[in-house]
Amino acid sequence: MDGGVSQVDSFDPKPRLDKDHGKPFSAKINPTQFDNIGTTFKSPWAFKRYGQCGLTVSDIFPYIGAMADELCVVRSMTSKFSEHNSANFFLHTGFGVQGRPSMGAWMSYGLGAQATDLPGFVVLNGGLVPSGGWDNFGNGFLPASHQATVFKTGKEPLADIRPRESRLERRRPNSVC
Repeated sequence: MDGGVSQVDSFDPKPRLDKDHGKPFSAKINPTQFDNIGTTFKSPWAFKRYGQCGLTVSDIFPYIGAMADELCVVRSMTSKFSEHNSANFFLHTGFGVQGRPSMGAWMSYGLGAQATDLPGFVVLNGGLVPSGGWDNFGNGFLPASHQATVFKTGKEPLADIRPRESRLERRRPNSVC
């Protein structure tokens, strides 16, 4: 969910944030491009437990609670990367640097394609390029056929898919005949 809601505002409440709200952050944090200044900030949303499983869901998602027993929420993922670019590379490739194959590329490479005239995997782009760019979905050192095909919103969802105009078609609007 690149660019999505923070976990502490959605499905993973942190009582310590409530307790320390407004106080200076006490943990030692390595400096990043963001300078790590300010105070501890609690989630502005309340949380409730839903379903037989007791899934904790914030008020941001008022209708998700009804489906709590149908959901799987993973709260055990961690990363040593605090900056978005490296964290995105890690999320999509398993490594915090550019140049490695994405999960989609490995799936395409390992499982093969169902059809040779279709892409191995696609990325649905809602208009934003994620931190780290398109390398998040790249083929790395695998053959180029395992790179993502990006579907965009708008008139042309696929780049370079229209046939080229012939010389005659390009010249026709400028001709005097």
